[in-house]
Amino acid sequence: MKTDGNSYADLSIFKTMMEITGTGNDTELLQSLESASRSIDSFCKRYFYIKSETRQFRGSGNRLLLDADLLSVTTLTTLKSDRSTDKTWATTDYELFPLGDTVYPKTWIEIADDTTAGSFASGTRRGVQIAGMFGYGNGNSSTPYQSATTLNDAGFDSSETTFTATAGTTLNIGETILLDSEQMYITGISTHVITVQRAMNGTTGASHSNGGTIYVYKYPQEITNACLLQAARISKRMMTAYATPIGAPEMGTFDVTMNLDQDVQRLLIPFQEKRIA
Repeated sequence: MKTDGNSYADLSIFKTMMEITGTGNDTELLQSLESASRSIDSFCKRYFYIKSETRQFRGSGNRLLLDADLLSVTTLTTLKSDRSTDKTWATTDYELFPLGDTVYPKTWIEIADDTTAGSFASGTRRGVQIAGMFGYGNGNSSTPYQSATTLNDAGFDSSETTFTATAGTTLNIGETILLDSEQMYITGISTHVITVQRAMNGTTGASHSNGGTIYVYKYPQEITNACLLQAARISKRMMTAYATPIGAPEMGTFDVTMNLDQDVQRLLIPFQEKRIA
């Protein structure tokens, strides 16, 4: 069972695009969306889902370049050469860049002008440790999700994989949701009863109080469109036993390339990671 990743488009939109009304191939269609999403990650050399994790970086002077997209910092510590903690930094001791409340993700950190905090463990390999939320998100927020409905289940504990929502029709298979601090991945819906995979993307399974707000993660529209286009190619190939030549009466026989669709690549090129070494 996966614990990282997700789909960048939901199954309902995909089936509408493909003009599919039945549910017999839902599992395979969702797998196509997930496969397309991971191809997007690979092409862009970054991921767009949000992961809670702790990462270590090479120490530097007053400017720390990150090798991962960062949305928010829970704790930032500098480490000694033996990996023991040297200092836990206050949020006023550093600033996240690029500056701006609507410019995300953050790709480097600088020591604040009005602090005497020192350096980011300059000269120490793996001298900086950051616990926080990593990933591209939607490109303009540190919290790339929006409220959808509320939990209507007083007994939803950390071991259950189904819960009841107040308005289940606002959710869709293939969406990643946030309830309190736990991420879940929706794999099934029956009216207001939602089936999920728990503790996704570095979060921890927990019990949740009735009435809690359920949020849905959102991604750039270009990423969602690219996922739908590439998943359609994958699904069509699956329906033709993965044949590379496909025939059409109007066009004759033509070959299907194995790479990402050219229109998908055009959508993704602006999102490819280009970091300063």
